Amino acid sequence: MNLFRRDILRKVALILLAMCSVTAVAWPWSYWRAEGIGTHIFSNLVFIAVIERGSFCVGMRSDLGSARSVEWFHGQPTNELSGHSVLNFVFYPLRNGLALGVPLWLCSVLFGCCGVFVLRRARESLPGHCTVCGYDLRATPNRCPECGTVPPKKEAISR
Repeated sequence: MNLFRRDILRKVALILLAMCSVTAVAWPWSYWRAEGIGTHIFSNLVFIAVIERGSFCVGMRSDLGSARSVEWFHGQPTNELSGHSVLNFVFYPLRNGLALGVPLWLCSVLFGCCGVFVLRRARESLPGHCTVCGYDLRATPNRCPECGTVPPKKEAISR
């Protein structure tokens, strides 16, 4: 694994672990505070994204009201998104559309597991490569010419 790929995997792992932290904080917070955004994608169709009551909800609704392109909203959780819930997977039949919700605890667990997996993948080295920088050691097995690391000696198996 070359150094560039390892660096990219570390950055992806950092982003995933940061998303895990953000969703872990947003989960309990969403029970007493609702946050969201709505934006017009066509003349009368609005895309909405809301964090409310432990779920991240996305949906569409028809709106003949305001002509604003982007609307931020926040406040107390409402009963408008009180849909049919199974372990916080929610289907919300709205008055003028629908929304689907995914539990924030599941998002947090998935982001955390994926972040740890990617971080472990970035740390492992391929056989025959330097454990520090990932340089191919087939031509120089005694010392890495890139960083100077001496690779560990393999024990001979005695019969």
